[in-house]
Amino acid sequence: MTNLRYHHASKTSQTLLSSRKRFLPAAGLLIWLSSNLLTLRHFPYVHSDEAWLSGLSLAMLHEKSLLVTEPFFDLFPRQVHAMKLLFHGTQAALIRCFGYQLFTVRFLSLIAGSIALVLFYNQLRHDSEANSHAPLLLTALMASNIQFIYAAHLARQEILLFAVLTAVSLLYHTQRPGRFWQMSLLIGLSALFHPNAFLIAFMFGLLILKDYLTSQIKLRELLQYAGILIVSAISLVGFSLTLTPDFLQNYYRYGQTLSVDAAPGQRWQNLMAYFTQLFRQSSGSYWLPDIRIWMILGSLGIVIALFLLVVKPKCLHEPTRTGLSNSLCLFTGFFLGIFIIGRYNPTSILFAFYPLFLLFSHLIQLLWQSHKVVIRKTGLVFILLLVIFSVTTSIHTITRLTRQTSHAYDNYLASINRHLPDDSVVLGNLSSYFGLHDKPFFDIRNLGYAVDETGQRADPVTDADIVRYLKKNQINTVIWYSEYDFILKNPVWSVLYEVDHNSDEPSTLFSSLKQVLDQHGTSLYRFYSPVYGTRMIWAMGNHPWEVEIFRIELPDDEPISFAELDDE
Repeated sequence: MTNLRYHHASKTSQTLLSSRKRFLPAAGLLIWLSSNLLTLRHFPYVHSDEAWLSGLSLAMLHEKSLLVTEPFFDLFPRQVHAMKLLFHGTQAALIRCFGYQLFTVRFLSLIAGSIALVLFYNQLRHDSEANSHAPLLLTALMASNIQFIYAAHLARQEILLFAVLTAVSLLYHTQRPGRFWQMSLLIGLSALFHPNAFLIAFMFGLLILKDYLTSQIKLRELLQYAGILIVSAISLVGFSLTLTPDFLQNYYRYGQTLSVDAAPGQRWQNLMAYFTQLFRQSSGSYWLPDIRIWMILGSLGIVIALFLLVVKPKCLHEPTRTGLSNSLCLFTGFFLGIFIIGRYNPTSILFAFYPLFLLFSHLIQLLWQSHKVVIRKTGLVFILLLVIFSVTTSIHTITRLTRQTSHAYDNYLASINRHLPDDSVVLGNLSSYFGLHDKPFFDIRNLGYAVDETGQRADPVTDADIVRYLKKNQINTVIWYSEYDFILKNPVWSVLYEVDHNSDEPSTLFSSLKQVLDQHGTSLYRFYSPVYGTRMIWAMGNHPWEVEIFRIELPDDEPISFAELDDE
């Protein structure tokens, strides 16, 4: 009877423990999702890329076709291609259901972040050896990481690719038959979100190559992974060429403006400048979270892992040794991948957090494997302190920015809309597009590609070129920002609006437009917008930036030639 009671009590205890293990992750995810929904519209600052990407999705929805380009760019070089089509299609479906607004397009990112956390938790559970608390604590560490939250709020593709990264990693570690073709097919499809799928392909390609060289997988499996990726890449490029015959030349030409053709020495300098930029939080238009502590801890973790693998390999259990080497391999793949691409977007650093957090996981597991209680408790205290630090710093950062942005964007859009004539055809900044998408709208970056009277690209842009462009598109309203006056005095910042402008001389784009407004414009309204009156992230909220709405009336006798324009 006593044994029966003991067995029953033990079974009940195990059931409660199992229920708690299922309840805590679900409750944690629900709390994370709910709290992030509250700040989704206010954190971070609205970036023009969000309007750019979602504006194209909206155009696809209106035209009922995926094969269109951005309506607000008629001269700025754009082309139809297969990359990003799945992303825009998904965004368009959400816009159709919930309307075109900032919350809708950011909600997609938040859902992707939630999926990534679930996959990450399952990955850690699969790898967990010594402590059942490790997966939950490390998932909480990822969920509270400010870089991850930032990506899960921003209406860009990085967080969707991060979810793909976690799914591919989980597939790799399950050891299931057919995992290699499933991984490569998933990565190939993710290129329809963004070309940075190459980073994921390279990271796991390096890992699979390492496993082949150490005889852990067969050559057939390596070729299976590489073969399907190559076929996927050829298919995507081939489809893009059928849509735009000059796709490769145009894509490479656009990449040149971003220095992707730099020599190896220059690439290395650009890479070091990239990490310096992240550490110092110095950026042009992207808000950069403070990730210094993670860069320091990550560097320290890499050094410790290398020391253990090279000097003390016999002290490690086989799963821990494999986990550490795999994490280092994935991070090396990220490092080499962005070096090969040569494109150093600040938001891409998110992909480095996955291998670094896996590395933290295995190092902490190593502490929990110790026979000494003091060492095991040290590991638990360390991870708890990291989670507390991550949660408190993220809450502080989000609260501080939300206090500044809670009504700033709505007020900015309302101030513009209240004073725009009903028949407005607007030339303005894409930052305002969420409020002006129902009007004919052209982004000011088109002016950098204005044509002269012969139909060739104007260099430099003159007043007559500006007038020609305004007349061609029947633009009668211009939104002028005092930021443009600042750029005229500090031409280095013209890079925010002119992709290939490298001169230290003041841009003629803004000076010519200002001259046209002085001669033919009438000010309708002027207001202050300290946050959205500028795209320079360091100056947001630190200066009473002005936004001015002009109505323009161009005389019919203004010299203009449409001979070449009519043939476009």
